[in-house]
Amino acid sequence: EASFALDRTNIANGLLDGTGRRIDIARRNGWIDTIQQTQFEAILVDIANAQGGMERIKNTPLPNQYRFFPSIFTRLFCILLPIGLVETLGFATPIGSTIAGLMFLAVLQIGDDLVDPFADTIHDVPLNAMCRTIEIDLLQAIGDEAPEPLQPVRGVLW
Repeated sequence: EASFALDRTNIANGLLDGTGRRIDIARRNGWIDTIQQTQFEAILVDIANAQGGMERIKNTPLPNQYRFFPSIFTRLFCILLPIGLVETLGFATPIGSTIAGLMFLAVLQIGDDLVDPFADTIHDVPLNAMCRTIEIDLLQAIGDEAPEPLQPVRGVLW
């Protein structure tokens, strides 16, 4: 089934299609009845809908303005911040404005990191670990030997 899926442009759709074909073969061979086939196909439809939603999230580009303007405004704020704090902080203005500016720059960076939750960086959704958990659950459900759960690598769960 893996070779069938790898030949497709969308591997996940290939896996779903191959699974659907195997369910149909199982019904034709009498291993399952039509009610069970319908239930399996409903599950495949739910999986396909979830996958489609995630693909839409991944493939929907954020307009450049959502990165450009917050970046400009944050940097402008960091430049003007010492002017606004000098009267209040006096000689501590460089330290206070640096700390406040770094916090705003950190929030800006967090926003940039969250723009693409499936980019496979340390700030993204740990898809490999989630898939491994599902794999373990499914293998244990059918009585097969399951691999170990993925462990964090240098504090990051992939």
